[in-house]
Amino acid sequence: MKSLKDILAVIVGLIAAAGAIYYFYRFVTSPEAEGGHSLGWMSLGFAVVAFIFGLVYFNHEPRGGTLFFRNVADTPGSAPSPGYLTDSRDGFELAGRIEPAFNRLAIYPGFVPHSGEIAGDWIRSDERFTNPRLTQRLLFG
Repeated sequence: MKSLKDILAVIVGLIAAAGAIYYFYRFVTSPEAEGGHSLGWMSLGFAVVAFIFGLVYFNHEPRGGTLFFRNVADTPGSAPSPGYLTDSRDGFELAGRIEPAFNRLAIYPGFVPHSGEIAGDWIRSDERFTNPRLTQRLLFG
């Protein structure tokens, strides 16, 4: 038989997962959400417990940050444009950006649509092999 502590841990995990799903749904469907959140810190708190991503930037040179998007259009059956999302397109609106800096740790809810900011002349040259964008991804959950 499970202990009360184990049962409570499962209940808290289920509540956190439900909060994460609710927050994600509201983030990508709410047009009035400034920066993707208009419902207060409570739903964000539940979401953060479930899925947290981290990213450490290791480049001294500019190699792009991390972009966050909000789904603004339902386009079932349409194929997305090739390449990384770097601006508002394909039914996604740019909602925010984390500026890269050497040794910066960026922490964000991982269920929010996001993309590396892969742009610039370096990505079209051999520099993408000799001096690539270096990051360390982290997952907390």
